[in-house]
Amino acid sequence: MKNIFFKASLVLILSIGFIGCSKWNQDPLKDKDGVLATGTPKPIELVQPKPLSSDAVRILAPDFIRFKETQESSLTILVRNLLPGYGTQLVIDNLSDFPNAQFNPATGQFKWAPPKGSILNSEVEKYMPLKVRVVASLKGSATIFSEKEIQIALSRQFNTPKITSISKSLPTLREGESLDIKVSIEDADADPTDVKTWSNLQILPTQWQKTVSGYMSLKSYRYISGINYEAIFTIDLKDAEISESMDTYYFDMNLISRFNQISDRQSQSISVYTKFTDLKTTWTTILEDKVGNKINYQFLIYDPKGELAVSFVGLKNEIKNSTTKCINASTSVLSCSFVFDSSNVTLPTVFSFSLTTKSKNQVAGDSLEVIKDQNLTVNLIK
Repeated sequence: MKNIFFKASLVLILSIGFIGCSKWNQDPLKDKDGVLATGTPKPIELVQPKPLSSDAVRILAPDFIRFKETQESSLTILVRNLLPGYGTQLVIDNLSDFPNAQFNPATGQFKWAPPKGSILNSEVEKYMPLKVRVVASLKGSATIFSEKEIQIALSRQFNTPKITSISKSLPTLREGESLDIKVSIEDADADPTDVKTWSNLQILPTQWQKTVSGYMSLKSYRYISGINYEAIFTIDLKDAEISESMDTYYFDMNLISRFNQISDRQSQSISVYTKFTDLKTTWTTILEDKVGNKINYQFLIYDPKGELAVSFVGLKNEIKNSTTKCINASTSVLSCSFVFDSSNVTLPTVFSFSLTTKSKNQVAGDSLEVIKDQNLTVNLIK
């Protein structure tokens, strides 16, 4: 009986042990820290200290500076470091905003020649911040920094407009006529699409000289190509009386750009000849006399302005038994006589003939000559 009880107890103990062993963890270090489980500690992420801003490191530079297109200028940026043992590095964060600029961190010198076109046609100047930063560092210590913005005012490089040529449509001008003056212009600051930006072309009197500036007016102004423009002015002397024979007259021209840049003043001259007026005569009406009388009539042919040289050329349809002679009483006046013996005429008759004259300028350089007939009439009555 004891044996049976012992065997039953042994079976019960073994069954309990078997059940317990079925949940037994083979790795006793499985739930332990990695140092115990693998022999390797879990890595700890190090937090780098952020750079600190401090007045102990300062950037010494002006707050504002001007630069101009195409002209190189420089700026020196210095650092004041009050931190013993710290080394400093000077950096321009936006150097790429300044095309072709040069910066030497060792000396702090910033050089820049702003290229042409940095300013738009619509701008006169613009402002650009130069972002400067200095970093001070020491191994094992916090990094220190300081920042500064330098305001750069970039100004346009103004271009002075230029008159490249002035040409006349005719070499000379005569009273009563007009001619055109063509002016070629270079204007780099004008916008071809906006007439209001084109340079103003001024016509001015020439000092101490006779001038035709008051007779000039703008006829046209147009864009050619590139920076080239063309203006046409007219000198109009249709109603002018300014020359006695020939005089030299002057006018000046210059340009004022939209940015108030003034070109060189250019003087031009032109020879102005007098206008040829019609000759006048004191024989203004039909000359009447009686049939059979001997007529002796004195008359004048003259230039009313007294400027032309008047000469006698000859007669056309000369009346039989008449004599007509003309001599110069002065350069511009012919003194003439008409003598007619009408004793052979028995009936009332009207006679007409022409007296031919030539007039020309008293100045030899004027080649113009005017030939004119003066028609004269004699009426014989009873």
